[in-house]
Amino acid sequence: MRNNSSKLINVSLFLMFSLNIVLLLNIFGMKSKDTNDRSFFDSSTIANYISSHLDLLENNGLQLKTSFINVHNNTVISEKELFDDNENKSLYLVCRVHEYDCPECTDYALAKFYEWDSLIVNTRLKRIIIGDYDNFSAMNILQNNQDIDCYYVDNLDIPMEERGFPFYFVMDSTMKIFDVFAPNSNFHKLTDLYISVVKEKWIKSSNSEF
Repeated sequence: MRNNSSKLINVSLFLMFSLNIVLLLNIFGMKSKDTNDRSFFDSSTIANYISSHLDLLENNGLQLKTSFINVHNNTVISEKELFDDNENKSLYLVCRVHEYDCPECTDYALAKFYEWDSLIVNTRLKRIIIGDYDNFSAMNILQNNQDIDCYYVDNLDIPMEERGFPFYFVMDSTMKIFDVFAPNSNFHKLTDLYISVVKEKWIKSSNSEF
């Protein structure tokens, strides 16, 4: 009797795990976009999808409660002031970096972030960098001579801060965060897929209000 119960539990757990993977693949559009690319279905890639899904569950919809320091002029900006001049009701596409994150991971996350200028045209997304660096001059360099504002915040007080990796998210005028994702240079297709999905999502909602 005990063996039968154990088998039933194992089967149930396996089915739940399988369904979660299917759901996860559908969420990221993997089925429709990359069905013919078998490299997307190896175990390490699926594990990375699961990790990304957990990041979404833990962080999506959380509200930031912090002030920002504009590293260009060293002025403190409140949550409200960050959106005061936001006449187009834009959303911020944020790259969050820490000085002591993995350097290669940070370089990769920023390099991809710089590429997205042309990809987010006709969306409500405006790129900013929120960093935690001791030296503001170093943070100014992160702007890479692009039209990207850069702000200092030591701690966002969300679960993703504990991961120790740079990450992206979308932030609205209520300071709620959405679409949290930690890029990984070993899975560059997932990073490309992330911005593709985010771009499509916010194009669809470009004429809507929160």
